[in-house]
Amino acid sequence: MRQSENITKIASALVKAQGELNAVGKDGTNPHFKSKYATLQNIVESCRDTLRKHGLAVVQTFAETDGTYINLTTTLLHESGEWMQGIITMRPSKADPQGLGSAATYARRYALSAILGIVTDDDDDGNASSQPIADRAPQAKPAPADDKPWLNAVDKQGVLTEKGFEVVKYLSENTDKSLADIRKKYKVSKADEEAITKAIAEVANA
Repeated sequence: MRQSENITKIASALVKAQGELNAVGKDGTNPHFKSKYATLQNIVESCRDTLRKHGLAVVQTFAETDGTYINLTTTLLHESGEWMQGIITMRPSKADPQGLGSAATYARRYALSAILGIVTDDDDDGNASSQPIADRAPQAKPAPADDKPWLNAVDKQGVLTEKGFEVVKYLSENTDKSLADIRKKYKVSKADEEAITKAIAEVANA
């Protein structure tokens, strides 16, 4: 986290803005995990007027890379010139336009929610299909180890897959959970564990 020399005004404005920002409903659905998430458009639209009211704005920019990963800088600006800034680095499941675009959108909504302290609640907290990976069917007994599917959080090049991104997001947002919870449902390879642990550390340090 980086910031301007003084943050008195931006801190005051952010405190007021957060007092007015509500949890953002999850209007998007992940077909792989049958889970819901708040889309970037929904997050932006839910906070734009409140930020403007308190003289705040968010700017998200991408740094040049070798094309195999994205490096996103999210800056929260105040009309006084004060600012706060965070950086997140992600590797898409595929280093093609579609993979980079998907990872970029994911990074933008994740970073935007983090810097504003926005909570993305379920539209229906009683809907089990919208629960994260390790929270589904909590009463169900873990399947025998040999019957569990492989997590496959990384591809052959060691790049996080879409499933890998979901696990990183889940564990980053639920600090009381760990890979042990993921292993109740999936077999996790050493490569998966190393990539997920590294990605979580990068998110925490962004």
